Parts: sequence; structure tokens; C-alpha cells
Amino acid sequence: MFTRQGGLIFILLAIGLFLIRAPFLEVPLERDEGEYAYLAWQMDYGVMPYRDIVTYISPGVFFLYRCAFFVCERTVKGIRLFTLWYLLLSLGVFCYLAKQLLGSKSVWLAGIIFIFLTTDPSILANMSQREIFVLLPLMISFIFLQKDLVRPQWLLAAGNGLAMGLAFMIKPTAVFHLFFVLAVWAWYYFRSKDYKLFWSRIFWLAAGLVGGLVPFILYFNHQKAWPEFLYWNFIFPKVQSQAITASFSNHNYFWEALSYHCRYTFKGILVSHFSLVFLLLLALIITLFKRRKELAWYWLWFFSLLLSTATGWHFRSQYFQLLIPAQALLIAWVIQYIYRRLLNKNHWLRSGYYAFATLLVLFPLVSLVKQYHFISPEMISRKLYVGQIFSMAKTIGRYVARHTAPADKIYILGSEPEIYFYSQRTLVGTHITAYTLTYAYGDPAARQKEVIQALKKNLPPYLIKVNMGSSLYDYPAVSKDNPIFNEVFNLVDQHYVLDGFGYCSSNRGILVLGRREVKNFTRGSKSLRAEWQQLYNAFGDYDPAVLIFRRQDYCRQRGN
Repeated sequence: MFTRQGGLIFILLAIGLFLIRAPFLEVPLERDEGEYAYLAWQMDYGVMPYRDIVTYISPGVFFLYRCAFFVCERTVKGIRLFTLWYLLLSLGVFCYLAKQLLGSKSVWLAGIIFIFLTTDPSILANMSQREIFVLLPLMISFIFLQKDLVRPQWLLAAGNGLAMGLAFMIKPTAVFHLFFVLAVWAWYYFRSKDYKLFWSRIFWLAAGLVGGLVPFILYFNHQKAWPEFLYWNFIFPKVQSQAITASFSNHNYFWEALSYHCRYTFKGILVSHFSLVFLLLLALIITLFKRRKELAWYWLWFFSLLLSTATGWHFRSQYFQLLIPAQALLIAWVIQYIYRRLLNKNHWLRSGYYAFATLLVLFPLVSLVKQYHFISPEMISRKLYVGQIFSMAKTIGRYVARHTAPADKIYILGSEPEIYFYSQRTLVGTHITAYTLTYAYGDPAARQKEVIQALKKNLPPYLIKVNMGSSLYDYPAVSKDNPIFNEVFNLVDQHYVLDGFGYCSSNRGILVLGRREVKNFTRGSKSLRAEWQQLYNAFGDYDPAVLIFRRQDYCRQRGN
């Protein structure tokens, strides 16, 4: 139970969290967030993920976004604001965890570290991705585990399973947390030879886990989307892992991926978190050499969460958000340990402990404020996502909305669902991203054929082509001679005119919208191929990041 002092500390931490995240409240959505937002919006109109729109994202995040639309508003700001309130609840649960390990006097320190890591741009934790949402059920599960080990109760074991079921429905890699719980119980109860209690824990854990999954199963079964829900959430991950395993042996994908992430992802995180990584390593050394048994579960939890960041050997920056609770607790513990062992013996050093610890963690926070609190949301997006088109997607979406009717459908050859959301226009076909078309899982040729037929049958008034590898496919052995690329090019050549384009790099961005503006830029080229070639040459033998095409007859009908 929180004391008055604890309540005051939490209020100050909450104010700090609000102030630090304030500049990010209107940062444009990135592609994953765009998919969540679009599907959450469409679910309000009876369109079901998996059944009507192909997606491999677990459904928990769609319901969270629907809550955001209901509680706040159906805008980017509404999504960010809901994320902030959700994170505030997560902060309260984390402070409870910190009090169990560190005592009430160091909760403030752990809280500051937690706030920094949950607003850190280098792991994109200031956004509204599902990794930030899964932290709350994981921490609740850990609390139930702690209490159940002290005083076994069936309700605690069932609550643990329920929290893990919800976590799995938000982020499937939460399954590694389940392995952690099973390992703790196996070690604890086998050591005491209390096998009956162990199997009792397993039973109630399974009951709670099923209880967390059943509402989703019943909902999608009621919506007649059960077969697709089952495939994309339980069967597809297995097919995906098999394909990744095959790519390890056939294309040296393992070493290529590891080399890439060592040069970029790991290096970037190490540089931006050098002091925190150093303290984390120091905590590990002290734990091993001083045999601090009270930290054993926290380290096991940390390494189980670390496994969650490595699925598919992608190591995306946002995956490291999963480490935040365990990492913050261990870093706060080692700072407290240094104080008690070294600084507490000297009056002058002891008096400077709070100032030292606060400055150690506040220094990166001050740097964060300096970098991001005095620039526009679009500039923040460009700094966070170098070379991506997220900063201009809102403008593109609004442009498409102005030049189409609400009932019109559009198509994006790429993985930029945020444009669908901004324009409030639905997509042609069932594939919201290009990933499901070009991934070598299942039968991509059949999926491409399905989209090609839908495009030929319902020529959309707007067709947008994205030319970035990250938006199309970034696995090895991808070939641009997939049928869908050639077929879309032929459709564009026969039925469309170039109505806009965008280019985005680390130091500049260009967005040209409107037929007249395009003609001025391409020097009045007469044919689509000539315009395209002109752009190709203008940007140094690169296609623009995004090309926007309008159907010719549609342009005449609407007088544009």
C-alpha cells in the first residue's frame, strides 16, 4: 500500500512523464501504427481482421486502439494521448514492483529510469506500438508470480495465466515470458519436491491462460472469422519460423542479419545508452560474484525478455522496449547497492547521493528535451525514421481525401496503411500491406494473383506506389519481377496519370501534389514513362520514395 510519500513521488513522476512525452503527441503514425489504426477504425463498421483484411498482427492491439478512439478521439493525437494514460497505469504497476525490490526510498530512482526508457527515441518507445502496450500485462504477471511463490493461491496462478494470455494477444513473443514462469516454478517446486503443488500451479496457469484467449476466440468465432484468426495467430508463426530457419541455411541469413544489427541496431543502442548499459553489466557482475540470490528471478526475467527481441533475427529497435521493466529495476538496484556499500560510509558522499543518481538519469532526459521539444511533429518523425515517408503520409492522405468521394477505394503497393487511415478511404482487395504478398510464406503467388484480379476489376481512382525496401520486403532473395509489380506497372501505364510524388532522405524532403505541379517539375513531359524517367534522373538514378497516380477517366469526371 502506498504511503503519502509514495503517492507524492508517483505524482511527480507522472508529471515528468506528461511533460517529456508532450512533444510526441502529434507525431505522425508509422506503418505498424497505421495498420492498427486502420483496422480498429474498420472494425467499427463490421470489417474483421483476418476474415476481410489479411494481417498477421495479433488482435489485442486493435481493441486497444478502439479504446483509444472511444476514450479520446479518432486522430493521431487521440492515439498518443491514450498511450500516455495507459503508460501512466504501467508506471504505477512498475513503482509497485520497484518497491518490492528496492524499498520505498529508491522507487523515485527506478521510476525516473523507467520514464526515460519509455520515452527513448532510440528504441521508439515514445510511440504507440504494441511493444509498449504489452509491458503492463507482463509486469502484472511478474507480480502474481512473486506473490504466488510466497503464498501459493490458485487465484494468483490463474491471474498469472490471464495476464499472459492478454499479453500474448498483444504480442506473441510474450510466450517467452511463459517459459520464464514455468522455469521458475520448476526450479522452486522440484527443489522442495512439492510436485503436487507444481502441477496445481500448471493447471491454474493453463486455466487463466485459456481465460485470456477465450474472449478473442469467441469474438472472432461470432464474427465468422475463426479459421483465419486461427491461421494468422497460431499457424502462420510456425510457418514463418520454418521459413526463417530455411533462410539461415540457404542464404547465410543468420550471419547477414547479425552483422547488420551489430553495425547499426546494437551499436546505436549502446552509444545512446552507454551509462545505463555499463550499470546493467555492473549489476550482473555484482550478482554473480556477490551471489545476490534476490536478483536471480529478475535476471532470468530479463534474459527471457531478451529472447523476445530476437524473433526472426530482426532485432528491430522497438523490440527492445520489452526489456524496459527488468532493465530499469536492475539499474536502479545497482545504483542503490553502490550507495549503501560505498557512499553510505562517508557523510559528504552520502549527502550527494540523491543529486548524483538523479543527474545520472536526468542527463539523457535533458538531451531528449533539447533534441525534440522545439521542433515540429513532422521534423520529429523525420529524425526518428530517417528516409521513411511517415512525415508526409498525413499530407498525402488528406490530399487523396480531398480528391475522392468517401465511398471510393484506393490501393497502395507497399506497406503504408497510415495513408488509408489519414484519407479515411478503404483499400481495394484484402491485403493491407505488401508484406503478405511478397513474403515467401504459404503461397505468395496466389495472394498476388488475388490482388491483381481485384485491381483489374475495380480500378481505384488513386493508386500509390511506394519504392522503399522497408515498405515492400526486406528478407533475402526478394525479386522485383514478382507478377504484381509488372501487372501494377501495366495498369498504371494504361489507365493512370502521375499526380504526385515524394522524396525523403536524411537531409531533405520533397512532396509535390497535383497534376499541374508534376508537369512543371517534369518540364511538361508528354508521357507517363517520360515523366517517370525525368524523376528518376532528378533524384540521382533513384525512383522517388512514393509515386501517386490518378485514374485518367476519374480525373476528367471530377474536373481535376
